Amino acid sequence: MAIIQCKICGGEIDVPRNLTIGECPYCHELTTFPRFDIPDIEALYRQAENARLSCNFDKAISFYEEIIDRESADPEIYWGLVLSSWGIEYVEDPLTKERKPTCHRVQYESILDDESYKKVIELSDGDEAQIYQQEAQKISDIQKNILKISAQEKPYDIFIC
Repeated sequence: MAIIQCKICGGEIDVPRNLTIGECPYCHELTTFPRFDIPDIEALYRQAENARLSCNFDKAISFYEEIIDRESADPEIYWGLVLSSWGIEYVEDPLTKERKPTCHRVQYESILDDESYKKVIELSDGDEAQIYQQEAQKISDIQKNILKISAQEKPYDIFIC
């Protein structure tokens, strides 16, 4: 059994080695789990997740890239890279208590066109792929809304001395 952090709430989950999808006992979200069996990779993954959950996205990206250099067949590693690259943090909605993705980094291109996201879909199975696609679509919709709002703002100059 591996102990990993839920990518949505950060709670520690005991995951049997052959399980790739499950419900987090803390946030009750359906989530995906990594497939690695190498202790070094597991330790790097934990560091990457800790950095991402702390919103230290650049550090998380470097850990995920190191894992990919060593073992590149796990969609969860690429998904962590996507979440970090796009600056995604899951925040609890005070009204519904549901964890929702928030964007710390907004880009003009769609997350659905991201090469790492495409790799996630390529490497994942049917149910896993569906979970990834649903999450990516939520993020894409949020991103479109942010870009729509920002397009309506008047431009401004700022002078820093």
